Amino acid sequence: MKKLSLLFLLITTIGYSQSYNGLAGYLTVDNNTWTLKFQNNEFYYINDEVNLSFDNKQDVEQFYQDLLVAIDTKDNTIEGNGYTLVSSKKQVVVMKESYRDKYMVFVKKYSKPGLAAIQESISYMN
Repeated sequence: MKKLSLLFLLITTIGYSQSYNGLAGYLTVDNNTWTLKFQNNEFYYINDEVNLSFDNKQDVEQFYQDLLVAIDTKDNTIEGNGYTLVSSKKQVVVMKESYRDKYMVFVKKYSKPGLAAIQESISYMN
């Protein structure tokens, strides 16, 4: 029975579709488009969302690697394809390139679940 339940768990975690929802629906992969939605931290309006989207797996992997570098360093600015990451001692600011006044801030010490969700979402890209 234990083997059967482990097999069921394995089958349910291996998906064949390209649909993924993570970070409470703010991170999605659908039709090979990776999208991270975040609320603009400058004005705190609920309806003021910004989308950071990629349709290429290599771009998502590069964003993930840049995010790891930003977390491991301080006082660093990383310019990516459509985004900018600004790292300080305790936090990382994610800005969309076309909206410099709209940004998301996250604290480095609480970033582990978000990084795990981003890494998992990459497997749903082609």
